[in-house]
Amino acid sequence: MVSLPITLALELSQREGSIALSQACGTIALKTVETGKRHKDDVLPTIANLAEELSIESNKIQLVVVSVGPGGFTGLRTAVSIAKMISLTTGAEIVSVETALSITRSQTTNDGTYYVVSGVKKETFWLSKVTNHKDDWKCESHLSTLDAFQKVLGSADGVFIDSYSPDEVAVLCSERDVSIYQARPDAKSLLELGTMLFKQKATIDPMNLAPLYPREPEAVRLWKTKNKS
Repeated sequence: MVSLPITLALELSQREGSIALSQACGTIALKTVETGKRHKDDVLPTIANLAEELSIESNKIQLVVVSVGPGGFTGLRTAVSIAKMISLTTGAEIVSVETALSITRSQTTNDGTYYVVSGVKKETFWLSKVTNHKDDWKCESHLSTLDAFQKVLGSADGVFIDSYSPDEVAVLCSERDVSIYQARPDAKSLLELGTMLFKQKATIDPMNLAPLYPREPEAVRLWKTKNKS
């Protein structure tokens, strides 16, 4: 039996997040967690509970897979900070995964081309093109508009949206008979994808790990405005 790295996956990009932990034999345990709390930390206790359930010592984690965004500001910062802490204290490797990959992989393993709409603000949004060919997952992303989006729909096997997606996105997909899916990433799929990327040596230095924000976070913008000299 091939031994796999003991892996922790942190999918905290959405309001309801999830955390997964796997043993070397491949057994995976999964728990959901609410992200974005400022008065109470549910993430670290959940990791501890998973480790106890699988009889894994936290210092034995060998790989951390992180969904880096776009997504909720607090959840992404929490995931990145925990991944760095574990890596710097235990030597665990890190795989950084754009959340669009996590979203797509959680609902399909089919070959194809998929688009993920996220990070909506006024008339722009973050558009990710996710392709899969025989479990070779790729992601290309950029800020986009509805005009640009409708030009790529001809190549889409499906479009993933969230509750913030403009109504026009669904209308355009319906007109072109393109399937629409709700974005529901989960840490189990993230862990499986991260393990595949780890085998391809797609790791990142912990000092270079950072959340992916389509634009400057609103909290940062407000802080800069407030502290202008």
